[in-house]
Amino acid sequence: AELHAPPPAASGGGSVHDHGSDAGGGSGSGVRVLVPDGRSFTTAIGACAAGGQWWAALRLLADMPARGLEQEVHTFTNAMKACGKASHWAWGLAAFADLQGLAIAPDAMALTSAIGLCSRGGRWIEGLQLLWSMKHRGFELDLLSYTSALNACAQNQEWVQTLDLLGSIRDDVVRPDAIIHQIVLTACQW
Repeated sequence: AELHAPPPAASGGGSVHDHGSDAGGGSGSGVRVLVPDGRSFTTAIGACAAGGQWWAALRLLADMPARGLEQEVHTFTNAMKACGKASHWAWGLAAFADLQGLAIAPDAMALTSAIGLCSRGGRWIEGLQLLWSMKHRGFELDLLSYTSALNACAQNQEWVQTLDLLGSIRDDVVRPDAIIHQIVLTACQW
């Protein structure tokens, strides 16, 4: 089915084309069709994440190359978030692997999302490796990055790693909040 375009001023992504022509080769039929672009796919994948439609997000992501649309880091991050929200961490990490396979440099949000997926999947070593790769790449580590990595360690009863990471948080002049302290306390109860 074709999407009919709204008036040009209301169009937020994609491009509008005349579709069809009369038999004499004259002007188009006047039907305007919205042709989605990469930005509109990224937005749609983000909407899928918000709506819990992780499979639709991955399908849209997979359809982009066949349509000749460029995938960007935010496209993958939205798909990873969709998978994470639906507890399908393995699919989210597969999307992250695809991102890296395309030689697209992940940004801080993509790396933090991947750390969160590692946490959900019990892959604390990979989560810590991603955290340290963020630091190595010059990204400023924030509470969200550290919280995701701490969760990964704590959920796997890695209390020594959790305490080491708490020290790193303080070294980076990030003030631990109540959530971080609760994670550390939980890890030490094992």
